[in-house]
Amino acid sequence: NWCCMFGEVEARAEILGSNVLRCICPPHPSGNVPFYITCNDRTACSEIRDFEFRGKAQTAPSTTEKELKAEDLLLQLKFVRMLCSDELPRQAVNEAIANKIRNSFKKGLEQWDAIAAAIKDKSRTTHEIKDSIFDVFSRLKLQEWLIRRAGQDGKGPSVCDKEGQGMIHIVSALGFDWAIPPLLAAGVLVNFRDLHGWTALHWAAHFGREDVILALIGAKAVPELLTDPTPAYPNGQTAADVASCRGYPGIAGYLAEASLEHHLSVLTLKDGSLNEIHYTNASLAGESAASRLLSGENVQCVTDDTFLKQSLSAVRRATQAAALIQSAFREFTFRRKQEEEEARLQDINSDNVEYLMAAEKIQKAYRGHKIKKQNSAATKIQSKFRGWKGRHEYLQTRQRIIKIQAIVRGFQARRQYRKILWSVGVLEKVVLRWHRGRHGLRGFQAEEKMVEGDEVAADDEFLQEGRKQKEHVIESAVQRVQDMVHDPEARAQYARMRAVSQQIQVLEKTFKLFFSFQALFFFVLFCFWLVLHRLNRTMSSKI
Repeated sequence: NWCCMFGEVEARAEILGSNVLRCICPPHPSGNVPFYITCNDRTACSEIRDFEFRGKAQTAPSTTEKELKAEDLLLQLKFVRMLCSDELPRQAVNEAIANKIRNSFKKGLEQWDAIAAAIKDKSRTTHEIKDSIFDVFSRLKLQEWLIRRAGQDGKGPSVCDKEGQGMIHIVSALGFDWAIPPLLAAGVLVNFRDLHGWTALHWAAHFGREDVILALIGAKAVPELLTDPTPAYPNGQTAADVASCRGYPGIAGYLAEASLEHHLSVLTLKDGSLNEIHYTNASLAGESAASRLLSGENVQCVTDDTFLKQSLSAVRRATQAAALIQSAFREFTFRRKQEEEEARLQDINSDNVEYLMAAEKIQKAYRGHKIKKQNSAATKIQSKFRGWKGRHEYLQTRQRIIKIQAIVRGFQARRQYRKILWSVGVLEKVVLRWHRGRHGLRGFQAEEKMVEGDEVAADDEFLQEGRKQKEHVIESAVQRVQDMVHDPEARAQYARMRAVSQQIQVLEKTFKLFFSFQALFFFVLFCFWLVLHRLNRTMSSKI
């Protein structure tokens, strides 16, 4: 029985092969101890060597972790400052809104006993207990702040701090998913924008807060909203773009899919132009996109992976939604052209046809009269100038007269032009240059008036540019979902968020079904009571 001695501690060893032993090192304080092999009798059977026990290596946090911690601390500072520095006069509180806020906080404020028990049992670390205390304290202060703000006129709970951020943006960035329902109950819009056009969904995606994103999506937040344009992003950013730039491809894929599905639902609600052919073509496009990704070399995973199957189904849904949106765009353009053509044809009604026929008759009579006059004049000219000499002299005299007339008319026009130019030059120097100190009229070109046809062309160009931008957003959303397939961590993150969202949907359906059954039960009970009441009245009247 071979053993290994670590100082005064003996550990059993097992034989792996010739001249190869393996043992588990016992716990020991850091330092050097003698090490040798024994036959389970604490007597050295080999050379004695020094064995060094080392402490646990403390890895220094990376620069990105330090930056994230600094951002979290700044957000906590903003949150506390906004709660504590808000001094408002006492006013009447809206009890209905206050009760909604209190009910939304009821579950979170019952943690004092749990924290005290954890401190006594020492089942949690000091850092976790501090976080729990800060969490409960934040809930209390936020409840007071919302009740106080809900009774105020004006912005109310939608007020922003000096940097243009509202309370819903700060709590979303901090990951406080419990704060979303109270803020919405207090009247804050879920798509409320800050100074730079960022919504709460953008801030949650910026910091990778999965629970907050699911809470906001469940509260009907619009995932395809764009931020204000910046030099780096002139067309703005969606929440999926923000998450992708911050290194959260799973969140980016989930938000991109949600944005496509939301856009498709809005289109189908407003316009029912999509038929079965469009849905069939879209499903075929989704299947082909998923098969191309699965056959690609970048997908490094086994085929029976659950996360891979879920991500491929997400690619199918996203591609199908994008294809349906493109089909809706094409149908809208075709229908718009048809409406313009029908409107143009409807202008020519029966009255216009009669007017056109009368005008055509007048024009025909006028042309006939003009032709008769021209023929008679030509006959007279031919009778007078039939000779070659007379015709030649007539043409020379006519040419000279035309030249003299042109010279005289040009001289008169230039003389009038000089007068106008001199008077305009005097006015220009006196009024524009000397009196107002502005540029003169030299180089000035009058703007051409836009006729009705040009206005229609400008509208079409504006619609085409907007459609191009929207198509670019749709293509980038599909690309986000496809990029998620190539990353195993992104697939796992997407599957986690998808599972939680499905659980939330199942709970919502269960609650709706329960309340519908409850309402039906009370309705049947009321009808039964009404029948009994009428029977009692009839029996009493007979008696």
